[in-house]
Amino acid sequence: MKLKFFFFIFLLFISNLLCCQSKNLTSILTKEEIEWLKNHKDNIRYAPNPSWPPGDYIENGVHKGYVADYIKIFEKELGIKFKRVYFKNWSEIINGLKTSKVDLVGAIEQTPERTNFLSVTEPFIYLPVGIIVRKNYPHKITERQINKMKLACIKDYITTDYIKTNYPGATIVEVEDDLTALIKTSFELADGAVVDFMVASYLVEKYGISNLEYGTMLNFTWKLGFGVRKEYEILTGILNKIIKNIPDDKKAEIYNKWVTIKKPSFFERNWLILLIGAIFILIVLFLSILFNYFLNRLVKIKTEELRIARDIAIENEQKYRLLVENQTDFLIKLDPQGRFLFISPSLCKLFDKNQEELIYKNFITTVFQDDIDTTKKFFEHLYKKPHKAQLEHRILTKDGLRWLEWIYTPLLGENEKIFSIIGLGRDITEKKIAEEKLKKSLEEKQTLIKELYHRTRNNMNVIQSMLIMHSLSIKDENLKQILIDISNRINAMALVHQKLYKSQNLSYINLTDYVSELFQSLSNSFNINKDKISFEVNKTYIPVIIDIAIPCGLILNEFFTNSIKYAFPDGRKGVISVNITKEVDIIIIKYSDNGVGLPKNFDLNKQEGIGLKLIRTIVEYQLKGTVDLNFEGGFSCTIKFKDENYKERVAYENINS
Repeated sequence: MKLKFFFFIFLLFISNLLCCQSKNLTSILTKEEIEWLKNHKDNIRYAPNPSWPPGDYIENGVHKGYVADYIKIFEKELGIKFKRVYFKNWSEIINGLKTSKVDLVGAIEQTPERTNFLSVTEPFIYLPVGIIVRKNYPHKITERQINKMKLACIKDYITTDYIKTNYPGATIVEVEDDLTALIKTSFELADGAVVDFMVASYLVEKYGISNLEYGTMLNFTWKLGFGVRKEYEILTGILNKIIKNIPDDKKAEIYNKWVTIKKPSFFERNWLILLIGAIFILIVLFLSILFNYFLNRLVKIKTEELRIARDIAIENEQKYRLLVENQTDFLIKLDPQGRFLFISPSLCKLFDKNQEELIYKNFITTVFQDDIDTTKKFFEHLYKKPHKAQLEHRILTKDGLRWLEWIYTPLLGENEKIFSIIGLGRDITEKKIAEEKLKKSLEEKQTLIKELYHRTRNNMNVIQSMLIMHSLSIKDENLKQILIDISNRINAMALVHQKLYKSQNLSYINLTDYVSELFQSLSNSFNINKDKISFEVNKTYIPVIIDIAIPCGLILNEFFTNSIKYAFPDGRKGVISVNITKEVDIIIIKYSDNGVGLPKNFDLNKQEGIGLKLIRTIVEYQLKGTVDLNFEGGFSCTIKFKDENYKERVAYENINS
């Protein structure tokens, strides 16, 4: 009897509840809408978005989020239960609406393309959309910059179409969901993620993506309603009425619950790491003691390595400081404008100033006024390959002018742009003074030697003139000829001194030029007609010192004299030829004439004439060379000797340097 009573009370309660609900629906819905609900209440398929937290998402098989709370209100107010159908991502949900596999979705915005298959309620939430970027993103987010960015956008979101339309220059990377977009941005696979800030703030906090920040707000706001398949368009009106009938305080409660995100706890942000750690601990639990032992040992080793590294770093710093502070050479660092960034103590001491007085002062202001233009030109070389400059200039100190020598090397950044300049220098004042003294000394020696050559030449000219004058008064032709031969020999030696006096180099003369002038002088002495005896000599530059030039001149003087006097008798025409070459350190003089020649049994060593004896003596004892005679087709002689028996008197190049 009691059981029947309680059953009656239960039926009465259910009846009253249904009557109240029926009465409530009757007040807001039309008969047609109520009838439609009765016919379809068990067949309305709803598809939750699996990955749009905290708006609409699935977590551990449970439907949660802003949209889920509205779905619960719909089910309660309409007295129905939606049939859940699940899809992997938003793109599949959109495709399900198109193919009639789902009837209802939450949080969607109507577009012209969707009107063919979708009806959308009035918006129940408005969400601003923007671009999330990395904290180290180097550019300011402007309209122009967005057109250059690589943006992660969710596939089939109308925000993706918005970016394509308004920013055609941007590169679109389509992803499945908002979390993937943020992760790609975090790992530099995209420059930014196009998401609404409700979802962005929730995911960043939950998953601890700490390197992202707000980039910019787009001129776009989500206006989201509930989407209904076009064939069930009557359901759109029903849901609009239910949404409108929800009290404002209830709407605010739902909004604050999800949109005002509570910061996830440490465990919520790091649940994945903690889960992996827990599994790992369970697997290796029996090895934990051993693991701790090795871990402690490793910590001790690393600690010792760090201590050693620290000690080495301190020691290196002290060495560097001692090196910089105690070296006599100078070390500076300049910015691209030439201002001091660092100055070694040795240079500060030279200027008699401390570092604070010189830091950020322009280097050029320390250069002596007369050297400023030259120094500026040298600095221009730093901006050209190989980006180095070496120069010398003076500075004015309390002790007077000092000479400094510098080598500058710039430090280059991107596109070979100079961001600083390192200079190594030293005081070369004493070196400069020594060079000036040496230069002056060499110039004095040069003047002295030139004067010596000049006076020697003059004295020889006097002797030669006296011999010629004396020969004019002698009637004995043999004696007269002897005096003329002696005069020609003196002339051969004097000619060397004359060429050295006129030469830029006081040690060397060109042997081929000297031979040409010697023959010309002898031709004038013997009054030779050029049409009768011609002379040929090669023009190769053969530099020789005075100790070689004079012996060669005496030898060739004898050859020229003999050829002119004896090789072309009875007005016979002929050619005298001299070819001078040098092979490594051997000088080769080939003398020849096409005259009557000498007897085949002629032996130079057995001749008693002073001229031939002179040739043999000079070649063998002074030049330490050899003589080779040939009598076929006239007379020819080859003389060879080394060019290393004597050294130069004055290194003229050093004077100029």
